[in-house]
Amino acid sequence: DSFDSVLIVASSGSLSEYQQVFADEFIDCKTRFKRMKNRSVKFFAIDINANAGVQGIGIDTEYSFPNMFLYPAHGKGISMYRYDGDADFLSMAEFIHKNSDTKFDLKIQYFLKERVDSELPQD
Repeated sequence: DSFDSVLIVASSGSLSEYQQVFADEFIDCKTRFKRMKNRSVKFFAIDINANAGVQGIGIDTEYSFPNMFLYPAHGKGISMYRYDGDADFLSMAEFIHKNSDTKFDLKIQYFLKERVDSELPQD
C-alpha cells in the first residue's frame, strides 16, 4: 500500500508551551483523520533527543522544533513538504489534504472547531 506520511519532529530537551500546543493539535488532527476512517495518511512522531541518530533531523538540521513534514506517497519529484502554518488542527488537515499524493475527501464535519468531540463518530 502507498500512503502519505505526516511526521512531527519535536525536542524533549526544550519543552515549551508552544511545542506542547503544537503537539496537542497534531494529535487532535491525527485523531480526526482516524475517526474520518482515512487510511491513506499515516502519522508519526520523533523526539530528536531520543532519536538523535536519525539522519537529517538531529542537531544538524536547519529546522526549528516543533516541526511537521509531509512525505508524499508517490514523490512526484518532491521528497517532502514542510508545514509552516499555525498550531491548529484544521490548518494542519488542510495542509495534508493539499499536499497528499493520495487524494481523499476532507470531511469538514470532522474538523469544524464548533464540534465537540462527543459529536464525532467514535472508532
